[in-house]
Amino acid sequence: MSQTPQEDDSDEAGEEPWHWFTVPMSLALTEAVGFLEVRFQQASEAFPVEGEAPDLEDFVLYLPPGYLYTPRVLQRLFFCLITVSARLEPWKRKWAQGRAGEVGCACLAEELMLRAIGLEAERLLADEWELLGVSPEDAKQAKWWVFHDVAFEDADFEVLFESAGDNRTAAAKLDGLPGVTSMHFRDWFRPFSPARGVSPLCWGGSVPHASFDTDPELN
Repeated sequence: MSQTPQEDDSDEAGEEPWHWFTVPMSLALTEAVGFLEVRFQQASEAFPVEGEAPDLEDFVLYLPPGYLYTPRVLQRLFFCLITVSARLEPWKRKWAQGRAGEVGCACLAEELMLRAIGLEAERLLADEWELLGVSPEDAKQAKWWVFHDVAFEDADFEVLFESAGDNRTAAAKLDGLPGVTSMHFRDWFRPFSPARGVSPLCWGGSVPHASFDTDPELN
């Protein structure tokens, strides 16, 4: 029988929750945000005052290729990184208790930033475990596949990594699927729902966030 995180502390059969989320994973996720902040700063500094846009391949490893990442776009993505890292915090406590639940991203850009945090955390735990004060065995035991399965409502955004910046290709890959939001570059920061706002620095007229230090299901 496969193990999956339970919505409650135990299931109907009285089974104990699956404690897949570990302290090393939590440390890696926290450290990953700082590493990505530096990466965004470096990417922004790479732009000249005048002239052509620089090659950002070394800076935007976790973003879909083929899109025009201007300083303004990078700035808005950076704000989403900070916002989604705050959304993530209360769920780290819940996951450590064996509970299941999505982080609750408010827009496509937040999903991309959550994905980036997870991938950078996985890299840090695997390659720089000494920096985190953990052991190589902790990296081997980390179940990042569970994180990527649990933290997101769906994985529709993955088509952006296959479309090479072509909005029509991305839309075609999801054509006919119910409940799919727009994948167009201009809509990356558009809130999924008026009930949950993104940072007003990213999208005009956003509603205020729920308090991050209360029930994570409200975020």
